[in-house]
Amino acid sequence: MFIKNWDDFKHSVAKLQETTDPNRIRFNFKYEHKKGKLIITVTDDNVRLQFKTDQQQDVKRLEKMLAENMQEI
Repeated sequence: MFIKNWDDFKHSVAKLQETTDPNRIRFNFKYEHKKGKLIITVTDDNVRLQFKTDQQQDVKRLEKMLAENMQEI
């Protein structure tokens, strides 16, 4: 099931990261060229969070979120 709102998705990812070992969390990105959509999946093998977008601003938000996560490591 896809989360429709970026803020809800970001909050859910943060909550998942707080409760799960960081070594078990995986980010997966899939771009569907024909539809022009990016699908973002975050999973720890028990919980799967998905977000689908075709907006450039959401890609910028994703870049910012990943940069923040990399700084924490």
